[in-house]
Amino acid sequence: KGRQVAVVDCLTSEGVYWEGSASTLQEEGQLGMLGIAPPQGDDSGSGGGAEAQAQPQSARRLAAAAAAPAECLREASGSLMLWPCGETESSWRWDAQTLQLSTGGAKKCLAVDSGELALADCAAPSNEAAVPSEQSWVLLPRARPQIDLLDTIQLPLRASGRYVGDSAGVRVKLAGVSWFGVVTATSSQEDPSQVAVLLKYLGFNAVRIVFSADTELAALDRAVKAVTAQKMLVVLSRHSSKLDFADEEGKQKWLESLSFMAKRFQDNARVVGFDLLEGPTLEETSRTLPVWGAASLPSAGAQTALGVTLADWRTAAAEGAVAVWAGNPQALVVIQGTMYGTDLRHVSDRPLSVAQECLRSRLVYATQERRSFSALYEFYSTVQDMWNPLEYYDGLEDAVQEASFGARAEASSSSSSKGGGATSTATVDQGSFEEFRRVREEAAYYLSTEGKAPVWVSEFGTGEGSTSTWWNYTLRSLAQSDLSWFYSPLGEWRKSADALFDASADGTDRSAVVGWKLQDLLALQAPSALHPARLEVPSECAFLEAPNLAIASQPLSNSQFLATTVWTGVLKVTVGSVALVSLLLGLLLCHCGRVAARRTCGRDTPSWLVPSAPRDMEIPQAPHKKDKSFWSFCSCQRTLEAVPPPMPRAPGRTYRQLQT
Repeated sequence: KGRQVAVVDCLTSEGVYWEGSASTLQEEGQLGMLGIAPPQGDDSGSGGGAEAQAQPQSARRLAAAAAAPAECLREASGSLMLWPCGETESSWRWDAQTLQLSTGGAKKCLAVDSGELALADCAAPSNEAAVPSEQSWVLLPRARPQIDLLDTIQLPLRASGRYVGDSAGVRVKLAGVSWFGVVTATSSQEDPSQVAVLLKYLGFNAVRIVFSADTELAALDRAVKAVTAQKMLVVLSRHSSKLDFADEEGKQKWLESLSFMAKRFQDNARVVGFDLLEGPTLEETSRTLPVWGAASLPSAGAQTALGVTLADWRTAAAEGAVAVWAGNPQALVVIQGTMYGTDLRHVSDRPLSVAQECLRSRLVYATQERRSFSALYEFYSTVQDMWNPLEYYDGLEDAVQEASFGARAEASSSSSSKGGGATSTATVDQGSFEEFRRVREEAAYYLSTEGKAPVWVSEFGTGEGSTSTWWNYTLRSLAQSDLSWFYSPLGEWRKSADALFDASADGTDRSAVVGWKLQDLLALQAPSALHPARLEVPSECAFLEAPNLAIASQPLSNSQFLATTVWTGVLKVTVGSVALVSLLLGLLLCHCGRVAARRTCGRDTPSWLVPSAPRDMEIPQAPHKKDKSFWSFCSCQRTLEAVPPPMPRAPGRTYRQLQT
């Protein structure tokens, strides 16, 4: 009774779990002690024997709470103490926007001061709804099924319709973060174990580790080991500043790196998937544009009319999948859409080529969520129909710039595309949620909605604040679809306003988390009860490299390309206009050729056929026979039948009389 309360590190020390729901604390209620929690990874403080240890971690916490004393946090003369709940009138109120816990008519807030728990004057929000981290308090959920699943999951994972499940048919929803920078040479001396422990403690069950050609393998090994030691799942994602598959030399190195990484971690079953290439988009230096399903006809047309080289992401992704499976046949292959993941429109009608249909259960498609999604997708999908050589490339280049990471943090920018097709990021958040969903459904989510394949959101993040319309639309959309997702970036070792880790904190502090971001993400982590928990287990098959490699490189035929092209009104008018202009130009050239041919070859009648006087002779001439060649119409050539030479004229007689 009257014990004082101290602040400890939940990851390394025993601490207290507190009883307080969002519903009661938003009204004002008591803040009761739920139970003594052991350090992360150590369940010895939970009590019970082997039977208790077999329970999920969240269940053990609740069991410990049942035996905990009914004590509540009390403020008395400026001090904080534990006191029997029935003997204290102290009440607390939690603000879901500012994340502050206040007492005494909202005049004092619970804070951390130099490592001690204290009461302080409530700070006003300094960045939209954000307050200093010393006064931010996040409500962690009691039940964490996405974490409990890690103890029982049966690997490998497989796609089943729109979902991903384990080998026993249990649905698996990945709620993770994208971890950049951990595999660079500058971070090779860092120990990622603390970050991995923290991420699991915060409710994340997966980590997407980004690697590149410059990856420090020792650092990558340490990161993978640290994450999987916590039983979390890992997806390795290949990053490059260029389109590695656009030329033969680059493609070969890219494929070799995928096979190498897949084989390197084949024995670690918790490395569940490989993302072939992060958001393939326009390569400005070579003016190369990735498209899903490029045939020879449109490729030649784009090169000639637009000065843009088309790189076929469909065949490259098929070859990349074979490369991964050659290294690890059990791995999931994640394929992002083109243009920062915003374009997966033709994945359904121009399917990836595999020789074994059973391998489709090892395919997952991914998109990226960003403020400029609507602007980029709608401009890109429209400009493909325009084929305007005067505006196409400039407009496309502007749209790509608007979707880049640098522009993503500038949602208030009012600049517009000089090509006239893209919408500025300032207008993206102004539409309705229905419009927000329509664009994403058309671009990528349809694969999930129609049950054709799983779709992940491989990257999304914000630095604007919890009141951003785009951010709240994104949260609402993810909750509605219940997709797997990865927040990006985590932000350690690199300052970023979008990061989950606090960019303003000391660079060595791995526990300074932006509270409002975490609070929003906590609501998305657990799988929704509105979706099935059990899935049909796909049939298995042994991967055969030779036949799959042979079919992977086969391009789309021109007929299939035309059959799967969306013939919009703009496209019909454009194609019709091009065809009409081409015909008129052909006729004009033909006419000019005829005129030139007349002047060069001549059309006058030979002199020996010219009669000395009218009606002196009548020479029947065979009708002109047209050459079957089209170009004979544009030349001076014609075929004449041979005619007999003229007969001499007898004096005083007509031609007919002589003939008789």
